[in-house]
Amino acid sequence: APHPTRPGWPATRDFVGELDRAVRRRCLRMGTYYSGGLDWAVQPGPIRNTLDIISVAPQSPEYIAYADAQWRELVTRYRPAVMWNDLGYPQNADELALFADYYNAVPDGVVNDRFVTLPPYTHHDYVTPEFNVPSEPSAVKFETVRGMDRGFGYNQNSTEADYTSPRGLLTQLIDVVSKNGNLLLNVG
Repeated sequence: APHPTRPGWPATRDFVGELDRAVRRRCLRMGTYYSGGLDWAVQPGPIRNTLDIISVAPQSPEYIAYADAQWRELVTRYRPAVMWNDLGYPQNADELALFADYYNAVPDGVVNDRFVTLPPYTHHDYVTPEFNVPSEPSAVKFETVRGMDRGFGYNQNSTEADYTSPRGLLTQLIDVVSKNGNLLLNVG
């Protein structure tokens, strides 16, 4: 789908398709990530706190159509096992129609809880606490999301002391799995 503010901006190479084919050649399942609530090319920041995300999230009909088309293209082309959205989604978008079409295309697929930035939440198959593990086993399926240090991308200011040790990561994996969860470890 063409970008609403940057004509001719799409990549000419299908990076996602290349990764999808490589993953499937190894008999693994592929999930897709989309930052549906933020697009710096449409609505720049800054973001200083969670509430700023709401004011920076694009809400125009053109952006809603663009974000919806992006997700639908991902579903049509790659049939992802997971729809992993991040940082919200436009408030007037019809994500329930998107989910219905997704489940019709991928009946055993799952959707995370990040189509909404703040409660009340929309439909989701599991929750994604960030850098957090429940204190007790959970009846609700969850996926603890974390980076190797305190963030998710490369940070030139991080030192070796900022990174969680291999033993610490393994201990957290065991803790998460023992409480009915998955661990999503971002390697920035």
